[in-house]
Amino acid sequence: MIALSPSLSARECTCIHRKSSVSCVVKQVRPLRKPQGPNCRLGSRIVVAQSTADVDFPPYSILNKRSEYDLRFYNVYKVVRMPYERRDEGYIGLGAYFDGENEGGLRLRQSQPVVMRFPATGSKTMELLVASCLDGDPVDVAPQPLDRRLSIEAAGGEIAAVLRFQGSATREATEKAVSTLRAALAQDGLVEGEEGGAFRLAQYGPLNSLSTRLNEVLLPVKM
Repeated sequence: MIALSPSLSARECTCIHRKSSVSCVVKQVRPLRKPQGPNCRLGSRIVVAQSTADVDFPPYSILNKRSEYDLRFYNVYKVVRMPYERRDEGYIGLGAYFDGENEGGLRLRQSQPVVMRFPATGSKTMELLVASCLDGDPVDVAPQPLDRRLSIEAAGGEIAAVLRFQGSATREATEKAVSTLRAALAQDGLVEGEEGGAFRLAQYGPLNSLSTRLNEVLLPVKM
């Protein structure tokens, strides 16, 4: 079993939650610089942007960095989620919600990553963090979608193992990354939190970009 005693710098954290309920040692990390400019009102949100002031990221703490993967604790956060068959279908549906197709008519600030869930049974789903309005004000209660295929759900509140890889997230590349992560977890004596082969794929960057993209596969783990 690996020890949860991380050694990391602030640059290695995408987002930091300042209070963890995990019963293990989490090193306190100085947050990255706060966003600057008119759209940087964080309110009650505990989110630190990476390099831009106009993108929200799910809050997490790094518990341990391994050679193959990171072990992260994700705090609970709100997402808008929809089932999909083709990725472009999910992008369009979620994009419309962020552009104001919701009961409040709110236009929301961009968030990353796009997370796709591949369950053992049932439909695959795609989701995005709902955190801020376009002007930067926090969204305390996410507006309900007008498109009834979409729903507001809670995500996070868990420990997950995360492996990064770059390039196109094809089926073959994603399955290879998942296999690598599962092998590393087994070697470290960690047990997956979901049964049946379920996994998640997260993608960062503009959806219509042809540049190299950052991808992550995530597997919840039992501690």
